[in-house]
Amino acid sequence: MDDYNERITAYRLAMSIADTMRKRGIISNKDYEKIRTVIAEKYGITLSSIFYL
Repeated sequence: MDDYNERITAYRLAMSIADTMRKRGIISNKDYEKIRTVIAEKYGITLSSIFYL
């Protein structure tokens, strides 16, 4: 797996965990959006990427 695919996989895994936390009420929607931005930056996912959605 190349570096980009590894970063996408790591991003999607982290966001899956954050989404589960949001659905369980552990974090708010506002917190989820902050996490999404931080994780995207960490893994180099740009706002124009389909994976950022």
